[in-house]
Order: sequence, then structure tokens, then C-alpha cells
Amino acid sequence: MRHCLRYLLIPTFWFICCYSHGAGISLHIAVADQAADLLESQSEDLFEILKEHRDAVNMGVTIADSGYNTGHSHIADYFHTWGFHEVFYQYINSICKGDFTTQHCRKLVASFMGAISQMVFDKMYDRLIDQASEQIDGEASNNLLFSRDAVVSRFYLLENGYDFSNLPIIDNELLQEFYDLLEMRNALGETDLEEFQSIFLTTSYFTSLERSFVDPSSDYALTQLYPWLKKNYMNAPGGVKHSAKTLVNVWLAYWSLLTSKTRTPFISTFPENGGFVSTHPEDPRSSVYFFADSPIRNPGANYSSVICYNQNPSGNFTLYKQIVWSYFGCYARDFSDCYQPPVPSGANTGMYSRCSHSCSLKTSPDNYLNLNFTDDEWRSLCKFRVMHTRTGRPVPIEVISYGYFIELKPLMPFEDGESYKVFISKNLANGNFQNFFGADFSWTFTGRSDL
Repeated sequence: MRHCLRYLLIPTFWFICCYSHGAGISLHIAVADQAADLLESQSEDLFEILKEHRDAVNMGVTIADSGYNTGHSHIADYFHTWGFHEVFYQYINSICKGDFTTQHCRKLVASFMGAISQMVFDKMYDRLIDQASEQIDGEASNNLLFSRDAVVSRFYLLENGYDFSNLPIIDNELLQEFYDLLEMRNALGETDLEEFQSIFLTTSYFTSLERSFVDPSSDYALTQLYPWLKKNYMNAPGGVKHSAKTLVNVWLAYWSLLTSKTRTPFISTFPENGGFVSTHPEDPRSSVYFFADSPIRNPGANYSSVICYNQNPSGNFTLYKQIVWSYFGCYARDFSDCYQPPVPSGANTGMYSRCSHSCSLKTSPDNYLNLNFTDDEWRSLCKFRVMHTRTGRPVPIEVISYGYFIELKPLMPFEDGESYKVFISKNLANGNFQNFFGADFSWTFTGRSDL
């Protein structure tokens, strides 16, 4: 218990001084609750498991954030990866083998869905709500009790009641299994089981503090601090209701895998077809987003490239295009003024794979030659393309993966009043190598300066 005492002796001080950014645990639990309610009409079996083992769901939600407030961010960071979800899924599969009639397996599923909820909502909320509020509302106070992450939970609790009955409760059997999974992946560092337990208990205690600070008389003052946040945290893209709907589809995708059922992949977008994006580059809503129900497999985990050469009259090869793809983007760069030494025979007959070169890069947006992509190149390598409707020209974009959704970030802002069309390749696959579409998928949107 020495670790528990060490962390619990100063929880109030840590809550005030070291509270992490994002959404509070209470809001995370609320999103999981809302998503579970939506399941009733879509999967009675999974709905019953999550309602029966609400404590296990809450524990999964809470444990995935445990560590950020106690100096163990390396543990929390691993919980926030779809790699952990894959490990957890494989573990449940090996233990339960499709039979979810035992209490142990039902609790495992509930805690697994809770852990997924934490990561999915965090990524969506942080990018589309928290960062937008930071740009629009600003950080109104240096006191972290009045920072956005603390205030947004209080908004929800004030509007929906702050019932203490759904606080996270520790289950030592589940805690041991979480610990074993982390240990198997070398994600614990020097943390032992006793300290791991204290990390969870401390985060659970913070959640009760979060609710204790709620005061109905403060609602007006908090709204004045963050008017945009108050107006949008529930219903805007990335907010509670939108995230709950996205989360349901992620849950159903994993449940279909666990129960060996076939399910057509489900996707959604921001903006929706015919919607609007901001033209202000600092606004996260100036990007286009693609949300999926399972981890998106991007073209490559490591930096790699395809380099194209032209042979000049002197017999040397001039590098004229490089296509780069990774988890962080896919775009072409112009190397027309770059000179390469000779390359292996046959390189000039097509594309030659090569990961390094001696030329200096042209890095200005004008030199990102999306125009040079052939249909086969963008469809098989980049997977994503944005076209300017009026001119028919591709828009240079960076592709950023957040696991369950992709951000298409323009390298130059979208223009007010101009329309664009997004194309996603039919070759885009999820983590199980299942394609999301049978044909290329597309939708349109318009730039708007007053979004």
C-alpha cells in the first residue's frame, strides 16, 4: 500500500497543478454510457454485456488514462494506440474462443470496449473540439481547475447530473490481466503490480474530485470563459454525441471479429457530403477527416519512397519525381533541378525503389506535384486525393493517421466559397487487410471563412 499512500496523500494538489489536457474521465465515462445505449438496437448481446458489467467498462475507460496524472505517461501512451487494442483483442480471442457466456469473458469484453472508448474519443475530441476551442476561446485561466479539460467535464456534469454511482471501481482480476498485457509488450518500464494498482486508484480518485468541484452556480461564469466549447462539446463533430456514434461502430467491428460474424466496414466523414470546412489554417476544422470502424492500414509504417528517373543525353539519370508515403503523408516532390549519379541498370524503364538520395529537397508547397500522380499511383500508394472542383487541380495534402481516423490536412488553405472533392482509394484497407470500399469513395465540401 505504500505506493497508494504516496499518490493519494496529495491528490488535490496534483489535480490542481498537474491535470492533463483533453477530456476528463467523467466525460469519457459519459461517452461510453451513451455509446452503450445506442447499442441496444444494433447488438443485443453486446448491449447486455456492457450494461451488466458497467464497472468493467468504466475500469477500461479509466485505466487507459491512468499514468498521465502520476508520472507514468509511457503506460498511458501505450493504452492510446490501436496496437494495444490488437493485443487485447488477440488475448480475449485466445481465452474465450468465441464463447462469451462466462462472467470472466464478459468482463474482459466490457473492459476492452472501455479501453477502446478512451482512445477513440480522446483522438476525436482532442483534434476537433479541444484544439478548436483553444483557437476560438483561448485558454482563459492559468488555474488548471478552469482549464478546458476540467471545465468541459463540469459542463457535462452540470447538464446531466453528477451521479457518483458510476465512478470507476477496481477489479483486481482485470487489473492483473491489464498488467500482464502491458508486461508482455514491455510497456511498463520499472512499474510493478502494486504501483500499477496505485496508478489506477489515484486516477479513480481524481474522477471523484472532478465531480466534487461541480457547482451549479458556476455554470454562467464557466460559459463566459469558454462559450464556443459550451455550445459545441456535445453536438459538433468530435463532440460527445458524434464520438459515441463513431465508437459504436468501432465496438461492433471488434465484436464481429470476436464472434466470427461478417460485417461490412462502416465509415463517416467530416464534413459530410456537401458540408463546409474552415479556411483558417490554425483551425482543426480546416482539414478533412475520414472516420472508420477499425484501425486504418496506411501504405507503410516506415519512411519509404518511390523515385523516378529520366536518363539525360550524357548517360546520367536526373531525378524528377519522388513519391513519399508513410503514416504521416503521401505526396510528390519535384527534383527537376537535382542531379543524381548513375543508378542500377534498368532504373530508367520505370520506378526504382530507393530510400536515400543526395539531392537537396524543394520543400515549398508549390513543389508538391500532386498533378504528377497517375491514377494507379495515388490509388495504390497514397490512397487519398483532394481535387479543386473548378480548376480540376489536385490540392497538396498531408495524410495524418490517428488510428481510427485520418486527417487530410491541406498544405495551403482551402479557399472561401470554392468547392472540392475528396477521393479515397478502393484499395484502402483496415488492420485486417479488409478493404473499406468496393470502388473509390468520394464526397464534396466547400471552404467557408465564417465557420
